[in-house]
Amino acid sequence: MKTKHINLATYDDFEKLNTFAGNIDAYRTEKLKSAAGHVSFIKKLFPKKKITVLELGSGNSKTLFALEKAGVLHKGYGLEISKSRYEFAQLWKKEWGFKLIENRNEDALRITWSDFLGLNLCFIVDLTLQFFEAVEKGSSMKILKSVYRSLERGGKVIIEVDGLGKVLSKMHGKSVRFWEEFAEPDPWRYSLWDCAFDHKNKMLDIKKVFVKRNEYGISENRMVLRVYSKVDMQKLLKQAGFSHIAFYADWRGGKFKDDKGEYIIVGTK
Repeated sequence: MKTKHINLATYDDFEKLNTFAGNIDAYRTEKLKSAAGHVSFIKKLFPKKKITVLELGSGNSKTLFALEKAGVLHKGYGLEISKSRYEFAQLWKKEWGFKLIENRNEDALRITWSDFLGLNLCFIVDLTLQFFEAVEKGSSMKILKSVYRSLERGGKVIIEVDGLGKVLSKMHGKSVRFWEEFAEPDPWRYSLWDCAFDHKNKMLDIKKVFVKRNEYGISENRMVLRVYSKVDMQKLLKQAGFSHIAFYADWRGGKFKDDKGEYIIVGTK
């Protein structure tokens, strides 16, 4: 039997409802605040228009919920492979009364794209695009071509990637380990990163151990990410059919500086 790729299981128990620590509504509120930049960026691209949005790797659907709350959304689809994150999003949707979002517990590499014709926007953030290539070679191009076909004319794809310079700059040879601390009300206080880089294939293998804030408990996950440069991303989008490809430094629409950290790409059909 074929072994499940680690990227497909990275967030299997993330935001699991029966082990969630802390005030869940405070956590949800903070997540909506963290999506405010997404909302303002999208509103500038689609002024005075309600839009149909597909988010790949939607997690807890915070951005879709924030878009509905801001009155921007006509219809939203959130695709998330992690069952625990999908269930978190579904409970949030029910308890806060969101009406315009359809959450799906599906693998973006295996979806039926004809279900999503006539989109105004496909939203791919939080490293999601960087997960695909390690799972299946050529999958990033395959997905972007499918996105292009599903968009109406004038529709857009927004992609956030991370050049992961904060990791690669710390490398001694091909590996590095370091700690990261999270702010409240995140239920996790620390994470330990253990990373190795395959220079030839531009694949970064990341193992993380998370330590809980107010009680004993740890969680481990692992992912392999394709590291993309600006040139890589421009080539991908052009080959998928997109034009008017623009690069931004942040969600405020700041001028692109470099591809060492997080940056945003917008392509138009």
